[in-house]
Amino acid sequence: MVKNKGGAFRRQGQKRRIAVRGARAVVARHRKTLESKIAGIILAKRPRPVVVTIDGGVSSGKTDFAKRLARELGRNSIKCVVIGVDDYVIPRAARKKLGAGYFDFRNWFRLDVLSKNLGQIRSGKTMVEKPSYSHKTGTDKGFRRLRIPVNAVVIVPGIFTLDERVRKFSDLKILLDAAPEEREKRALRRDLERSGIPEKETLRRLAEVFEPTYRRHIKENAGFADLVIDNTDFTTPLLKRNLKN
Repeated sequence: MVKNKGGAFRRQGQKRRIAVRGARAVVARHRKTLESKIAGIILAKRPRPVVVTIDGGVSSGKTDFAKRLARELGRNSIKCVVIGVDDYVIPRAARKKLGAGYFDFRNWFRLDVLSKNLGQIRSGKTMVEKPSYSHKTGTDKGFRRLRIPVNAVVIVPGIFTLDERVRKFSDLKILLDAAPEEREKRALRRDLERSGIPEKETLRRLAEVFEPTYRRHIKENAGFADLVIDNTDFTTPLLKRNLKN
């Protein structure tokens, strides 16, 4: 009797597809549960403009997490605006003139301007002028006007948002944690794809500038975070113990 091998292979393939769909569904439910919890915290702070900041090391997944949170809030008919800290980077030419200050990564950002913009938003302004930066060319694209809907939720993903100048305007301060080796892999891929920066240069900047400054920043400011999330596996972020408790 000849066995129907083709049928067996099809059944095995169906089982694998079902298993994959099941795993994806579990991941989606987990992410939605965490994002729903955070959305609930944010909704409790309205009606008024709400500022949510998301800090974390280089390539910890801040922008991606901000987008997912904005989508979750959108399901509750909440208007969101995402303002990335990367837009506040000073031009590449200006960074080269910083001298020893070049190695303090905080000097690469116009945090005072970000602080001013967030203060304007918290005071109810519906139009702010913010800088824009091109990572591809390393140049300042000038200031542009950004409309802020009334009582919107403004999500600010970016490193150093726990800095005192920024956090004083934040209603919910989130810190994303991720394993250094995972962040390094993401940084290498991102820098090459976004800015054409070779691997050797990314590794040098991580070792000499980014990581030393970030470690000092976290040592000084991590305790101000309201929520700490392990984002090593960005498909299943885990809510960690609040550092303030």
